[in-house]
Amino acid sequence: MKEAAISRISSALLLLRPTFMRGHKAYTRADFQGDMVAGISVAVVQIPQAMAFALIAGLPAVYGLYASLFGCIASLWGSSRQLSTGPVAMVSLLTFTSLVSLAPPGSEHFIRLAATLALLTGLIYLLLGFFRFGSMIHLVPHSVIAGFSSAAAVLIVISQIPTLLGISLPSSEIVLRNILNLVQALPHLSPIATALGIGALVILVLFRRLPHSFPSALFVLFLAILAGYGLRLDFHGVAIIGEIPSGLPHLVLPFIGVNSLALLIPKAAVLALVAFVATHANTATLARSTRERQDTDQELVGQGLANVVASFFQGYPVSGSFTRSAINREAGARTSFSSVVSTGVTLATILFLTPLFFYLPLTALAAIVILSAVSLIDIKRIREMYAISRSDRCREESLAKHYTKRPRAHFPWRRDCSSGSIALLRQHRPSAHTSRRGYCITHPSGGPRKKYRARYVGGQFCRHQWYGNTRRVH
Repeated sequence: MKEAAISRISSALLLLRPTFMRGHKAYTRADFQGDMVAGISVAVVQIPQAMAFALIAGLPAVYGLYASLFGCIASLWGSSRQLSTGPVAMVSLLTFTSLVSLAPPGSEHFIRLAATLALLTGLIYLLLGFFRFGSMIHLVPHSVIAGFSSAAAVLIVISQIPTLLGISLPSSEIVLRNILNLVQALPHLSPIATALGIGALVILVLFRRLPHSFPSALFVLFLAILAGYGLRLDFHGVAIIGEIPSGLPHLVLPFIGVNSLALLIPKAAVLALVAFVATHANTATLARSTRERQDTDQELVGQGLANVVASFFQGYPVSGSFTRSAINREAGARTSFSSVVSTGVTLATILFLTPLFFYLPLTALAAIVILSAVSLIDIKRIREMYAISRSDRCREESLAKHYTKRPRAHFPWRRDCSSGSIALLRQHRPSAHTSRRGYCITHPSGGPRKKYRARYVGGQFCRHQWYGNTRRVH
């Protein structure tokens, strides 16, 4: 038993070794060129997005840049070489909703609480990784995450519409109250800010037809800064970012107190779960395209280290970005060094280029946020869930009719629940499939189709069955 314990401890400590030090392949000049191009391409997209997402989180724009500096840690310690980690829209919204009731957004106390939330989120990641709980992520239904992401996207859009229209409204936790306040304030919108925001949205939509590596958001920011400086939009009632402090973030200990921990730990657990399910989906997509081995536990450690380090340098929770990861892969990233290049470009921006953002209108950032949030709404997945839910309803009604004709003693609920749980677990383990009468489920991965069957002991019923992470159901 002592040897087994030592073996487990050494296995957990092995996860702390950077993944880039484990490969035996030589780093070539072609790898360096690909990483440089990909890193710069990701940085020009990440910089405007990070500033915009920080505003969603209730933080000054510069704190999005601070959080972006430590995304490379997740790449150096994670299992995916092309995953780009940094501020994302959904995590920013969860950060805001978790802290808005504890401190005024943008205040010093709010900033410290955001850093504490990042610390707790990172520690949860590390604990899950060290104890090899990464396989549990497969039990979270993708349909739940799709619904949550779509709802979060709607909330993000609603929260950014006032900024897009140049309206200043008090923030409320009740969505319907925010919508009512927005409707009542529409007569007081700013025509200049509205025209600028809608124009930025139109440009971003038109540029979506171009390759993902094209920095459409940076181009829009450049035009908005020119308009803000040339027309002096701040004199016409258009809100601008103003002065952004230049220089490196200071080392600040997160705000840790007993009362704060009791309130933030449950919120950090929810944030960690939602964020990592999205990150896991990103790494799975990248692994299928690059034929990399996906190690969920290693990825948990990488994301955890990135959040822990960011918390000590005025950052807030970060996660894997699907859009920037796709840009990183399409631009030719070979290794995790591309994320180091992105960090270097972001660092240079913080040190030397922040004065250029003084005249940046907030309505342009709102347009970037809205378009990024709309991409989170998975219409195709919602249609699939709606179609399957109708078949589930028919199955449940028929099953109820079948059982109501039988004595109570013949109800095999325990065995049915057990067989359903076994089917849910087996759909992620292709080597453990069975062949019994019941429901036929296609494996959710992109590999060879393997059919998983679960026996329903109680009746001779054969209708569609929906399990957590299946993509097709026969």
